[in-house]
Amino acid sequence: MTDRHPLIRGLHAVVLIVKDLEEQKIALFAQGHHREGTQRLEGAAKGISHLEFTIDPQDAQAWDRRLKQAGFHAYRSNYEDADGNLFHFVFAASKEQ
Repeated sequence: MTDRHPLIRGLHAVVLIVKDLEEQKIALFAQGHHREGTQRLEGAAKGISHLEFTIDPQDAQAWDRRLKQAGFHAYRSNYEDADGNLFHFVFAASKEQ
């Protein structure tokens, strides 16, 4: 393994919590499907739940260590930025992606 900084390879998804699926143009989760995301909406009927970033699987431990050391761990494999916005990582299928 080389000594390199881990990179975020891209934005994988923006996950929304919605009130009425029939009325939304983009709807990924119904209210209550993602408990922690719904709680972070602070009473709002809808909003952005979390972001998903694409990384190389080999960088997962480096990102986890770096984010935990900086105090950004939220729960399980989820992190939060300084404003309390949730995010987590998904793994790139290949280097060509």
